[in-house]
Amino acid sequence: MYVFDKIIHYINQYLSISYGFLVSIAVVYFITTDYLLFNCA
Repeated sequence: MYVFDKIIHYINQYLSISYGFLVSIAVVYFITTDYLLFNCA
């Protein structure tokens, strides 16, 4: 069971890192698109 707990821990860590990465990309994307639309309008 110890190995299983370690695997779960690594999976959770990886998911949290990748989720934070996706959220940061989405935030940057929305900010840049809003900025471009605002400037071009």
